[in-house]
Amino acid sequence: MIPPTEPEFIFPESLEQAIATFQAKLPHIGKDNTAKVPTKTGGEYSYKYTDLTALHEIVFPLLQKVGLTWVTMPKVTEAGFVLQYSLTFWPSSEQITGEWPLPPVSSGSQALGSAVTYARRYALIAVLGLAPGGEDDDGKAASQPPAKPVTQAQKPPTVGVPPEGWRAKLAAVTDLDQMQELYDTEAHHWYTDEVKLAFKARKTKLVADSAVVSS
Repeated sequence: MIPPTEPEFIFPESLEQAIATFQAKLPHIGKDNTAKVPTKTGGEYSYKYTDLTALHEIVFPLLQKVGLTWVTMPKVTEAGFVLQYSLTFWPSSEQITGEWPLPPVSSGSQALGSAVTYARRYALIAVLGLAPGGEDDDGKAASQPPAKPVTQAQKPPTVGVPPEGWRAKLAAVTDLDQMQELYDTEAHHWYTDEVKLAFKARKTKLVADSAVVSS
């Protein structure tokens, strides 16, 4: 009996498609860590949570595969101390950005470090629509429960005019690695709708030619 094969991976064409593809391919994420927190009355409570490092090991390789990048940066703004974050679909530069409120810097290094880690973990979970298994009560660990992140979809920056000879450069590409290199080194600066369609057509031909050779 021939084992079933996975459907061919189709690279997303927009931020929305990239997120949907990411969510469809995401494996189960468990809450494997347990923390114990003392209370003011002398008792304690425990909760389960997903470690940030473990979350990154699962999420980041898949983000890269679908053309997404995730960046966070603690910063002092007019609104106070916040964690700024962005999710970017690099082929089109579409973004989701936002800020997650953090405690004041005067809260102390330990409390602040815990809050930053919490914010980095849950901003990632919230924006990507992740749903780690287990109890969802680890928000108790933060010294100040942060408000829901405020996100703002940004329009991609203006794309430049394609230079003369760009079609010849694309036609000279002989494999997908060269196509990626062309995009990374220069084409992303002038990746208009016309160029995007040409890249897509060239990619389809390269894949078809490769299939013929391998058969």
